[in-house]
Amino acid sequence: MLKRLGYFPDLAQNGLEALKTIESKHYDIIIMDIMMPEMDGLETTMAICDSMALGEQPYIIAITACVLTNSMKLCINAGMDDYLSKPFSMEELQIAINKFQARHKQWSIPRYA
Repeated sequence: MLKRLGYFPDLAQNGLEALKTIESKHYDIIIMDIMMPEMDGLETTMAICDSMALGEQPYIIAITACVLTNSMKLCINAGMDDYLSKPFSMEELQIAINKFQARHKQWSIPRYA
């Protein structure tokens, strides 16, 4: 879906790999599956939030098959910025990405390479 929307995502197979990847490369957006081996998406998100200053944290979109009422609340409390439940459409994914872009424009935080 991301490639069809014109993005070129990097993939991590689990939470530990995701943490290792963000140590060497800055990401504006992370699409985080909640159910991953090694370290789940909630734990990974909390580790990201603990290791990065507030203005430097990527926009994290939760992806989960769980549609329980408290699922979204758990994701937001862990530090995620948005939430999509599977199955989701390409339009829903684009809307979530657009929320980041709108917030990024509003904040005008400079990014340094």
